[in-house]
Amino acid sequence: FKIILPLLFIFFAVISYSLIKEWGYASVYSEKVIDNLNGLNLDKDKKNIILGLPARLGQTHMLEYAAGPYNYEKYGKFILQDKIYDIIYGGSLDTNSLGSQISIKQISKNEYELETTGGTQYFLKPDGNPGKYIDENIIIKLSGKNSFRKFKKMYVKVLFDKANVYVLNGDNFIKLQ
Repeated sequence: FKIILPLLFIFFAVISYSLIKEWGYASVYSEKVIDNLNGLNLDKDKKNIILGLPARLGQTHMLEYAAGPYNYEKYGKFILQDKIYDIIYGGSLDTNSLGSQISIKQISKNEYELETTGGTQYFLKPDGNPGKYIDENIIIKLSGKNSFRKFKKMYVKVLFDKANVYVLNGDNFIKLQ
């Protein structure tokens, strides 16, 4: 008992320290992403679709459903003035992969293939069908699972000019269409 109890204490102290460090990094990185998102001149007349916002860092939740934090940071109120639709998120098991570039290949005028480049980076859609999203403006299909069964490829087809589609690529947002 005298040996096991101190070892358990040390084990939980190390785990707690790494989790708190991860939470701190996730908080700072989330603020940076929201600042970059606020720097975009979003069109209020079109649907603004954001792909790849960081939602997970290990077991830490980050920017799922970012319309609230985005609008609060931009306007200082809990009012959704600008509508953003963050449909597909990004995640990573480590901090190095979280901000990795997304490989973007344009297939045709309105079709794109995106792929993660970080070792533990992945795409996720937490609600509904996890591998597909379709509405009147866009078709998204996730594919190509990595070694821990998370999606690493995304097919995007923009159907009409009624939506602006942005991808978080590293630290910057790239407008697809």
